[in-house]
Amino acid sequence: MKGGALRGILDFGPWPEAPVLLACSGGADSTYLAALWRDAEVLAEHEDFFLPEAHIVVVDHRQRPESALECTQAAARYREMGYPVMMREADCPPGASESQMRKARYDVLLACAASLGAKRILTAHHADDQAETLLLRILRGTGLAGLRGIPARRALTPDVEVLRPMLGCTRKVIETTLQHRGLEWQEDPSNQDLGLAARNRLRAFLPLWREQLAQLGTAEPAQALLRLQQEAEAHEHMVDAFDDPQWPWAELPSHVRQQILRRRLRECGATPSPQRLADLEGALLRRGSAAVDDDYRLSLRKGLVVLAFRRGDRPEGGTRTDGDILEQGS
Repeated sequence: MKGGALRGILDFGPWPEAPVLLACSGGADSTYLAALWRDAEVLAEHEDFFLPEAHIVVVDHRQRPESALECTQAAARYREMGYPVMMREADCPPGASESQMRKARYDVLLACAASLGAKRILTAHHADDQAETLLLRILRGTGLAGLRGIPARRALTPDVEVLRPMLGCTRKVIETTLQHRGLEWQEDPSNQDLGLAARNRLRAFLPLWREQLAQLGTAEPAQALLRLQQEAEAHEHMVDAFDDPQWPWAELPSHVRQQILRRRLRECGATPSPQRLADLEGALLRRGSAAVDDDYRLSLRKGLVVLAFRRGDRPEGGTRTDGDILEQGS
């Protein structure tokens, strides 16, 4: 486990003194995360680097009669590893969708973070999760922004962020490492339910896909997708650099201008279709201002594109004055 994921935990530093939460379900990836943090503690001590105390949160989504027992068994294994463990039930309706369970899970994690004063939550997403996410987005018609995939870190609130140190670890490496170290885990049968989530159906299809592509002599599919993700991330970093007043928007190449407009539209929940981006770009270049919808408009101010409420109109419940610039993008 002395690879990139282990080094990555330290690279997420400096760490605050507040406790950190590990979101663990009992599966192989979660058990690997718990073992990884213990290894990181040893490395941090050797390098005189501070790591805070870690607490594990096990969430029961209550979708199966056996889930409560499985969570209890998972919590017991993590306590044997020396972790303080919190078991919580998610507020999920019976037959909840994957997105509903995800939202409920993060609600639980944020509540636990608040109770401990934790600022960081680690999850066990890995390289296979990343590849599956990218493939699903490609099949649904994503653009470059969607190809960034699962981010290594993301703010959940202004005070709490989620960190994912295992995005470079494959499922095969994870399971092989756990077996070598004699660490047990439990399989979640819902991951095999093809009717529950599109990800499960895709996962069942991937072995056949790998077999067919191998006969063509092409690259391993997951690695090819991850390379695509890295290219998309590099592209977004380039847009980050140009989304700044020191680079007047009107003087940038058209492709970069439209990528910045795409960001502004997403800030207000608008759909950034190619034609709409082209229309807004043209209007801004001609007039310096363009309406997005009944509530929002785009304007050029000091060379930067900003999103603002339209004069005389505000979204229901809005409290800003007419024409105010939104916090993000101003």
